[in-house]
Amino acid sequence: MNRRVFLSSLTAGAVSGLAGCSALSSFGSENNQNLLMDEHIISESYDYTELETEDLPQKGGNNYGVSELENLPTVITRDNDGESALHPVATARHLLSLLEMYRADNDNRYRNKAREVAEAFVERSIKHDGGIYFPYEFTFPNGVYTFGKPWYSGMAQGIALSAYTRGYVESEDEWYQNRADEIFETLVTFPSDRDTKPWVVAIDEKGYYWIEEYPKPTLIHTLNGFNFAIWGIYEYWLLNQSELPKRALDASITTIKNHLQDYRRPNKTSRYWLGATHSNTVKYHNIHIQQLRTLYDLTNDHYFQMMAQVFEDDIQS
Repeated sequence: MNRRVFLSSLTAGAVSGLAGCSALSSFGSENNQNLLMDEHIISESYDYTELETEDLPQKGGNNYGVSELENLPTVITRDNDGESALHPVATARHLLSLLEMYRADNDNRYRNKAREVAEAFVERSIKHDGGIYFPYEFTFPNGVYTFGKPWYSGMAQGIALSAYTRGYVESEDEWYQNRADEIFETLVTFPSDRDTKPWVVAIDEKGYYWIEEYPKPTLIHTLNGFNFAIWGIYEYWLLNQSELPKRALDASITTIKNHLQDYRRPNKTSRYWLGATHSNTVKYHNIHIQQLRTLYDLTNDHYFQMMAQVFEDDIQS
């Protein structure tokens, strides 16, 4: 369904009902909401381009034939000492793929499989402070740090937010809307103790809002995962257009904008995270370039367009 047609078709009563749902009237505790809305949080306001569904930056990536649906798994897992361990990013993209196929073919078999996947994914989630977190159920060494199971990721939460928001847009099923509200909650709920799980967002000492792909007590600020999470907030804001999603979107993009020079390594590939002393792989450097172009598409801020070119020139010299 065309997103603008869908939104314009909502009755006044439906809009009122949306505004009254739990996550739109109370985002976590009052203290959490006030933290992101505080005037000291560094945030520039953007006038966003409202993209159509087919142009949204968050993608699934798989093309499933109808004949494959019966044998498709619900959640995507990897083996962990003989057990099937949840992989949240892969599962969220799996759900997005099914929704993309439903939108393309309008075949209810894709819609039904998507709902089956969405329900199974939620069953593997952890509820905490009014939100639902999707755990990585396997230990993951990323080359510098080792993340013991279960661990949680802002990137996974953001991609899942896109998937459940899109599930609502495509199906008009409030079950998806309610799950999207609960996922968004995790992106505006800040830990009082970073040694306590689960959490995926933080405000640094300067007042910047960060979504952490790899949450650690000492924040490491991974760039590509942060941007994937932003795409989820953008989709959620497109649907809800209320104050807190707009603030989260503004503040997160402002953080990226004001730290891009820190990620840059002139005439080399960019840093994967801040504090890294080694160069990024070309693969992730190119992901950064494409993400900066997407930020330009969303905000019309030419700084992102200029920095995408700078990053590209750094590996052409």
